[in-house]
Amino acid sequence: MRLVVAISTFALAFVLLVIGLVFRIFFGGADYITASQQVATTTPYLVVDGAVLNQNEGDPYVSAKGAGPVVVAFGTAKDVQAWLGGVAYNQLTFDTESSKYVTSTVAAKSTAPENPSVVSIAGSDMWTNEASGTDTASVQTKSDSNYQAIISADGKANAPSDITVAWPLPSRAPLAAGLLVAGGVLALVGLVMYLLALRHLRREHGPRRRGGGGNPKPPRGALKA
Repeated sequence: MRLVVAISTFALAFVLLVIGLVFRIFFGGADYITASQQVATTTPYLVVDGAVLNQNEGDPYVSAKGAGPVVVAFGTAKDVQAWLGGVAYNQLTFDTESSKYVTSTVAAKSTAPENPSVVSIAGSDMWTNEASGTDTASVQTKSDSNYQAIISADGKANAPSDITVAWPLPSRAPLAAGLLVAGGVLALVGLVMYLLALRHLRREHGPRRRGGGGNPKPPRGALKA
């Protein structure tokens, strides 16, 4: 019986290990829902609206590609608009009715300066997060309609036009790790049970003492006939 239980434990451990390896190999990577857009930018700043960031679950990565310096930042919509101060900018949003991305140019407000100075968005303390690089930059934002991402080059040239938004899908790697650990523990338990079962069988079928032959000796002091 002990041997049967040990073998069954080994079999269950093998199944868990195989399933864990399958999840690790085929489903362990972090996949993304990706949306790429070419935006015909005509201003130094491109704003990715919260309707885009909130299109799917999971905090998305906003990436931009251009020629030269690229800066990508994000913050609350209120802070982004406050930083822009009413200057003209391009905007990328998502139309829920047509399920399409829409680009537009937001005209400068009357409160904007007539000759705004060249300002890069890099280094502002109004951003929740930012990233910069040469030719490309990427930053993780929030899947929240109250946030916006803002993209620029050096604050003078038109903003980069190659935009990608990627939402990470839940990874199954933790499940794979749990299955592998459980399979390893069961394999160890099965090995211990198997060794104990073998030990028990050896004791049951081991050599036994043979009984002595001949008549028993009479007790001391017995009278002889």
